[in-house]
Amino acid sequence: MIKKKDKEGNYIDIETLPLAQGMKGSEFQPNLHVECFTCEDLPKYISQTQEEARKLADEDKTLLAISKGVKVLTLPSQADTTVGTPLKGTKIKVLSKETNINWLQIEIKTSATDKKTLWIENTQEIAKKAKSNGEIELATNTAAWSKHPLQASQLTSSNHNIGRALLLDMRDNKVKTRNNRAVDEQDTLWIQIEKVLDDKNTTISSSWLSTKSEGVKKVSCWDWFDFKQIKENASLKEIYLSAKKTLSRNKDNASLEQYPPTIKETLTLLDQQYSANSPKYAMITTDSFKGLIDKPVLASALSRILINYESEWYGKVDSEGKLPKWEALNSEMTENANNVLNYLTKGDEAKLDAYINTLETSKQQSVKKGIEALRRKIETFPKDYKSNPKQKLNQEQIKIYAQVQKLEQQVMVWDKTKEKIKKMLWWDDVAKGLAKLNQTNGTQPENTNTTNTKATPTDSASPATLSADGKAWFIHPIALFNFIPKFCITVDMLKQIFTYVSNNRLDLLQFIVNDINVHMNEYRLNTPLRLSHFFAQIRQEVGSSLKTEENFTYSVSGLKTTYKYFKNNPEDAIKHGYPDGSPKNLRIVSKESQKFVANKAMGDRLGNLGANTDDGWNFRGRGLKQLTGRNNYVDFANGYQEIWGGEYIDFVNNPDLLHTNYKYIVHSGVYFWLKYKLYNIADQGSDESTVNLITEKINQYTKSYKDRYNHFKEIYDVKKIFQNI
Repeated sequence: MIKKKDKEGNYIDIETLPLAQGMKGSEFQPNLHVECFTCEDLPKYISQTQEEARKLADEDKTLLAISKGVKVLTLPSQADTTVGTPLKGTKIKVLSKETNINWLQIEIKTSATDKKTLWIENTQEIAKKAKSNGEIELATNTAAWSKHPLQASQLTSSNHNIGRALLLDMRDNKVKTRNNRAVDEQDTLWIQIEKVLDDKNTTISSSWLSTKSEGVKKVSCWDWFDFKQIKENASLKEIYLSAKKTLSRNKDNASLEQYPPTIKETLTLLDQQYSANSPKYAMITTDSFKGLIDKPVLASALSRILINYESEWYGKVDSEGKLPKWEALNSEMTENANNVLNYLTKGDEAKLDAYINTLETSKQQSVKKGIEALRRKIETFPKDYKSNPKQKLNQEQIKIYAQVQKLEQQVMVWDKTKEKIKKMLWWDDVAKGLAKLNQTNGTQPENTNTTNTKATPTDSASPATLSADGKAWFIHPIALFNFIPKFCITVDMLKQIFTYVSNNRLDLLQFIVNDINVHMNEYRLNTPLRLSHFFAQIRQEVGSSLKTEENFTYSVSGLKTTYKYFKNNPEDAIKHGYPDGSPKNLRIVSKESQKFVANKAMGDRLGNLGANTDDGWNFRGRGLKQLTGRNNYVDFANGYQEIWGGEYIDFVNNPDLLHTNYKYIVHSGVYFWLKYKLYNIADQGSDESTVNLITEKINQYTKSYKDRYNHFKEIYDVKKIFQNI
């Protein structure tokens, strides 16, 4: 076995690690094993925090708890009228108190004494102009509703019920977008939710939920809504056998009552990925868990199971130096292989019979004859064949020997695994260490086999103690990972990309880091490959010093060779460019000259209204992606709400927001990444053609294709900036 050294130069003991399957001569590569657990008083802690949570005001509760059975509407009612013609000389008034909602309430004066109240869809165009208590103009044939499209009375007759409790984070950008919010006549907030399960395990693609429905309430994380506590007494072997038993589930063997609590609750959730009328039944297999990818409500529910059981990393070594808990699995892991091996190499008939008796009766005779024939062939091998099997065995014998080796390896791997487990048992050390620490602090006696703890003063926190019998409350890691990114980028990482960033731009770097870390999944920047593609393009757009506002400072020759106007008007190039060959500190061009260059160079491009307007300058490149041109500013203004919610922001009339406000600097780059689904291209790989496809989407006619690829190579292959996060 290959040896490795640690940082101090000492050899790492890896002799007990089994060889990786199918990789002879290589060392075993361990997987990351994550466990989240806490001490035995979790139920008491939950009760205490729930009591405190009940004291919180509703405005301090950021989660919406939706219980099983709550009714929802899958479709709003159809428009039943039109806006019509207001009284001459009057305008339509917006009555809605807020405008970041799907439908607006309006008031129209129809005569000197009469007025009517209607509801209209708050489209992107309307949202740009509508303000609470303000006035708007609408076409007379604009579709309208005489009452709000969502009515609480409709819920009574709805056939769609929530089949699995769920939590909504009211701070989520999706919840805050205009299209997913509505407020009716009673000022009741409705939320549009996606991919929920109904009581028939059918996915409802989208539905409207009234926040005032029975079974809906605001909660905080300390309410522990929909967390389930399970006490598990089954042994390690019983759990293993139960999981194995699930592989035979079918319509005649689907009952969950035959399983211990942990397996039963897990299967209850996994079964809900299938329609209630489906003949499919979940098993404890990778494929069954993969089915939850498109059922986030089930994955979330699975993560909220709290299980109290004896850790597999707690164990006592017996007088023979073995671990009874793990030895109990021998029959499942290697007994069959051992029995067949003993017969093939030693002729032990009893071992062969023991194996044959584990098979179905219909297969026993044929399998036994096959193994006996194999034994007879092995007996013909030369006595010293193991010294050089390739030289001393023929091709058929080598194949037989490979079968024997496979059985030997199966036994060896399990034996080595048990040795590794023995060295990894850490429970006693941690439990005793905590007890000793608490005793030193005068807060807790040495841990015993009981879970009782002495009372502590009311003004001090209870000490952290682990039960010496190996029992604890285990929490699914996803329940914790939902609150933190799977990995995080850092300012130091970005400094490796923007190598000449000045100290006064470090705050912007920190904002980029904070925003992306919180919204990695939403921004589709949740893999090292995607991050590398994203920042390679940003690096080209804003340079190594992170300049988020384009300047139009060119040399005279630069203007002539870059822009057609200055090639045809060389006198303007001389007037507005700096002299060729000027040192950096003298390359000064006035703001008026920059503005002139921008308008002449870009005034007729990307939706700008002409070289004689200020559009070239007003819509110059800004933000992380150097958003450029009136069309792109209009597009960003129209699409911003769909991702980040809030009121409509007029970037066309306030273009400087894209270089004076950190939020919009970053979001402008993210918006382009999401709109054109550049993450899908990024997922194709790390070759030059993939980088070029992204570059083409961003700036098809740029001359910087090679530069952008070089930035990507530097980030992804050379510095490997995001590879280990």
